[in-house]
Amino acid sequence: PGKGGPAAPVHIVYVMDISGSMRQGNKIGKAQDALKKALSELKSGDSFNIVLFAGDVIQFASSLVPAHPENIRVAAEYVDRIQLRGGTNVSGGLDRALRHPGATHVFLLSDGEPSRGITDGDQLRRYVRELNTSRMQIITLALGLGEEFPGIPLLKGLADDNDGVFSYVNLAR
Repeated sequence: PGKGGPAAPVHIVYVMDISGSMRQGNKIGKAQDALKKALSELKSGDSFNIVLFAGDVIQFASSLVPAHPENIRVAAEYVDRIQLRGGTNVSGGLDRALRHPGATHVFLLSDGEPSRGITDGDQLRRYVRELNTSRMQIITLALGLGEEFPGIPLLKGLADDNDGVFSYVNLAR
């Protein structure tokens, strides 16, 4: 459709950091709120999944699910029940997200400081570029305490490398 026409369906994998560092400044609470808001904005025809990562990686469903009201309600309840764990395996979370057939977008919510899996930022960015063969757009939401924090370059780079958008929420204010 041309300008003003209906938007194309979105097939998105939300990837959320549930590591212990997300407790600081209630980053996890902000991430949960942002994820539930994003879920509520999905339209008929869209589909989604949620991938959570700490040291390990778990997901809401085995594949993308239709954005029907019941699935969105159950997903929001799932987000409310998240428990923080040890470790930060950003590469594992992105690996799982990028392997969703038909997905068009990845939305990563994290403080961006990997401690498991690939921990070097440049190596992780290369890995994601190589894995993202279907050119999913990667949108990153960085949650930090202060104007600068170590995760910004990685999260900004992941968005820049994959035609995405980087946003930063400073929770120190």
